[in-house]
Amino acid sequence: MTFILCIPTKDYLPVEVKTTNDLAEQILEELEYLKFGKNKLFSTNAISSCIKQACIYYRDAKSVNWRSSGLLYYYSFLNLAKAYLGGKKMVTSTELTTTKILHGITADPLQIITNLMDFEIKIYPPTQNNSINTFSKFYESVTKKRWPFTGNILIQIKEIVGFSYEISREFQSLFNISPCVIPVRSMIIDDGRSMWLDLLIPSSYDTVFQSQIINMPLDKKQFLELSHFEKEQWLLSHAQVTKSYLSDYVLKTHEINYTQDNREKVIQQHVKKCRNYFSDNYIPIVNEIDSYSQWLYCSNLDTNGLSIKWHPLLTDYLIAFSLSSILRYQPHLVNDETKSCFVMKGWCNQSAITALRYFLMLLTKPSERIIKY
Repeated sequence: MTFILCIPTKDYLPVEVKTTNDLAEQILEELEYLKFGKNKLFSTNAISSCIKQACIYYRDAKSVNWRSSGLLYYYSFLNLAKAYLGGKKMVTSTELTTTKILHGITADPLQIITNLMDFEIKIYPPTQNNSINTFSKFYESVTKKRWPFTGNILIQIKEIVGFSYEISREFQSLFNISPCVIPVRSMIIDDGRSMWLDLLIPSSYDTVFQSQIINMPLDKKQFLELSHFEKEQWLLSHAQVTKSYLSDYVLKTHEINYTQDNREKVIQQHVKKCRNYFSDNYIPIVNEIDSYSQWLYCSNLDTNGLSIKWHPLLTDYLIAFSLSSILRYQPHLVNDETKSCFVMKGWCNQSAITALRYFLMLLTKPSERIIKY
């Protein structure tokens, strides 16, 4: 009788790098260190210059009022995206130093809206008129999927903000936008005769999560309704006490009986099932809390008639861009008395650092996760 922690990916988990330094500063130093590493691509002048400039923009963004930082965060992310594309050889070093590579996103500075959630961003396809559009090209590299639209599309902020995990609670309560990134813990439980897969979901997310995985038959129970044995496995595996999971739900697959002769085969069946259902929506967490037992389920984005793979970093990138436009041309949208102001200030204070951590994961190999002592 035992448990087996099971995360739905074949990839290695990020390497944890410990530091006593300021978190953002350590990440920036790790990015700057890339030019001295084994990957010689990052030592090229074009790519290392993008990283250096990105770090300058980010440091400046941290030191100014949040109403100015949005523009600086965007240019930091833009340069990191270009460096990543260069490192992945999706663009050449020569292209990085020319005007051939464009932002790939625009916004009408005079669009008439009263709510930040209605702000529209135009996104262009990866290549157009012999130019390279950074955002949709970056999308392809991050998601490992082709950009599905052949022409230009419009996306509103309200379509993507649910993917900003750190402030999803605020978006839900203030704008009735459901969270699209869901924290999950998963493990295989073995009671000596049969095995099954358990998924532990916080109560505030369980309805949303179940609506996403309608093709996977699951039984739902509150944590306190589990058998003594099953509760004990969860508490032992995560070194927790019962009150830690009082409001959580467990979603359980059907049990598969086994013998000692086929035990390993049954374990692999559950691992395969976990990967088949969740690997396409799996994202590793960027912080150090339960980093080896918790992962994020990222919903698809429904936009412009299609359901497409998405990533929280893409949302943070577009939010930074929207702030870069709004704070220059439509500052009334973030008046201090508005809900929009509250959530955008929250994004600057909480989500920008998460975007930086995702960039570090993308640009390092093996991926690095920074942990504070």
